[in-house]
Amino acid sequence: GVLPSCWIYEGAVSKEPLNEEFLSHLFMSYVRMGEYKKQQTVAMNLYKAAKKNPYYYWSVMSLVLQALQGDERLGKTVHLPLALKMLQKMETDKRMEQEQEIMLYCLVMEMKENWQAGLELLRGPLGLKLAKSGGYKSFYNTKNIEWHKATSNWSEVARLSREELERMPDQWLAWTQYIGAAVQVSKQNSDSNITQEVEDLIKSR
Repeated sequence: GVLPSCWIYEGAVSKEPLNEEFLSHLFMSYVRMGEYKKQQTVAMNLYKAAKKNPYYYWSVMSLVLQALQGDERLGKTVHLPLALKMLQKMETDKRMEQEQEIMLYCLVMEMKENWQAGLELLRGPLGLKLAKSGGYKSFYNTKNIEWHKATSNWSEVARLSREELERMPDQWLAWTQYIGAAVQVSKQNSDSNITQEVEDLIKSR
């Protein structure tokens, strides 16, 4: 029979452990087999051998996949904390350059339910990079609202949802978020005029 490709590349890597091409093929063969732990190790070996940022993020993504698909307890106590630590290092070293890398950072924050830290990330230079990017602005806006919602900051959810409606008045999700936030603000603050703001916004459409 035909040997699995990973066996072939494992043999090749054992002879040339710093060969970028062989390591890349081995990583992809593990991806196809769903061997997340092995692909994580190979990705870090690739990064050490070639010093290219994408390989580092391959390793982080492999940790995230282990957290998603593997043992839930290990995911929370080992895989996600390690992934976060690795991402924080890249942020500190100013080596987080691509929007996809920042989105991965956001994903790990969300999986760990680090809402406040996530909001600080969005407010910082990395978040602003997403906000200014045409392809990622929608992601930025969505997370900004969702995470303020998770921290029960209803007045901010209302403000951000209203901004969304001013840009895109037909967006149904923004309407539901805005009205839901208005209800919560009214419960918390009897002096709030947000109910009137909702009415004014509806009339202006």
